[in-house]
Amino acid sequence: MKGAQAQRDQITDRMENHGPPRNHSVFDDIDNKPLSEEELIVIRFSVDGKDYLLDVSQDNADKFHAALEPFVKAARHPVKKDTRRYKPADVRVWAAKHGYQVAERGKIPNDVILAYRNANNL
Repeated sequence: MKGAQAQRDQITDRMENHGPPRNHSVFDDIDNKPLSEEELIVIRFSVDGKDYLLDVSQDNADKFHAALEPFVKAARHPVKKDTRRYKPADVRVWAAKHGYQVAERGKIPNDVILAYRNANNL
C-alpha cells in the first residue's frame, strides 16, 4: 500500500493493538503531505449516491471547492420523496393562487414544491 491510506492503516493498527500513537500525523489525501490537526480539513461529499471523505490542506480544499463551484451553482436541492407531507393537488391549487404555472398533470417543478413547503412550514 502507498501513501495516505498506508499511513492511516498503520495508525489504525497501532491504535487497535497498542493504543493511540503519541505524535501521529495525518496526511493529505491529494499530495500526501503531513498535516497537523490545525491544518486538517475534512471534506465529505457524495456522488451518484456514494459518500466520500477526504483529508486535505486548506490549499487542496480550496482547489476542490473551486473545481466544484460551477456544478454546485447549477445544481438544485432534491425534494426527498419519503418526507413528502403534501398532496400534489394541494400544491397545484396553491401554485395557481400564487402565480406559478403548473400543468394539471405530471411532475411539479422542484422550485414550486420548495416554495409551497416553505410557505406552509413543511
